[in-house]
Amino acid sequence: MMTPSRAVHDSRLFGLIVGAAAMLVACPSQSNSHSGASQSASASTPPCDSGTASGSLTRGTTLGGRAGRYDLLLRATSGSHAGAESRGTLVLHATTRASMGGVAYPLSGTSDIHVDLVGASTAGSMTSTDPKRPGVLVMEYPRTSDVTGARDITIRFGADANDASAQQFDGAVTALHVASVTPVGFSGRWNSSVDATRVSGYFCAWKVAESR
Repeated sequence: MMTPSRAVHDSRLFGLIVGAAAMLVACPSQSNSHSGASQSASASTPPCDSGTASGSLTRGTTLGGRAGRYDLLLRATSGSHAGAESRGTLVLHATTRASMGGVAYPLSGTSDIHVDLVGASTAGSMTSTDPKRPGVLVMEYPRTSDVTGARDITIRFGADANDASAQQFDGAVTALHVASVTPVGFSGRWNSSVDATRVSGYFCAWKVAESR
């Protein structure tokens, strides 16, 4: 049975929580951000949050044939930069890299996004246009624990990490793991690791309409 003093305490505590929540709603949050994309693009793009960046890929989903220019947003949810975001441009084009070990490489490209603003690290340039060492590489591979035939899609940053001649890579890695693909873009989770440090968050990429 709740005592009167406990009831008063809980009532006051609830009032404090409601008041704090109201203050959070009234005061917009601030985050560290960098924009390599246009400011007008960020104002017209759909919302991006952990909900819109969630999902599960179904059989037949691919980024093959989705070459083009994208506005890219990264937000950190862990690490010392939690709450920070970075915006930039992602450019993807078809690649001729042969599949290997069941892994397909339908696209490669470049990005000017500043991943350090969300606490991430990459190995090598993200703007490399060398087809053997692209700054960005799209990889699609079968899920070992999924009998539906769905494939995972990972976008890896850094020319050193994407070097076709490297047998094994142990440096810093930042990768986007696609969870949803729509007619206007794709989204999912990202993570970055170097040594024992690991940070993560979510991302959204929106296709930029080609000018005529």
